[in-house]
Amino acid sequence: MNINSSILKPFYLFLICLLSLTTTVTAQVGSTERASAEAIRNIFKDFLQHDDGTDSHEHQEAMKRSLTSFPEIIDKVNLPLLINVWMYYEPGDFNVKDLIKPILLRNRQISLAAVRQRIKEKKDFESDEKPPFSELFALEKELK
Repeated sequence: MNINSSILKPFYLFLICLLSLTTTVTAQVGSTERASAEAIRNIFKDFLQHDDGTDSHEHQEAMKRSLTSFPEIIDKVNLPLLINVWMYYEPGDFNVKDLIKPILLRNRQISLAAVRQRIKEKKDFESDEKPPFSELFALEKELK
């Protein structure tokens, strides 16, 4: 079967453009996730350093924006950060758990592994019987 090259040329150009677009979108999603994770890390670090259980409205809004900008499927390297934020970021009436839980549920398998790893890496000051560490067991069950 002899295929006319004039027919294939537009098809190949289309494929090249499609692959280029896909690569660009994937790179943008990855950079968005990295930027969001970095913003979350900085806000969380600042929150922990102030040790008064409050955070500015600007930080809370930035945290919300960063968490809602995570892609559907995330890189597992960001899960320890998200789990620690889920556990310890509680500035007043801002409920970060409601923003993080959907991310964990969308990425159920890797989230379950990350929660189990966090349970294994319990800190000396954490207790199986006291929140927030004790809440990891309920989260683990929910992810199963």
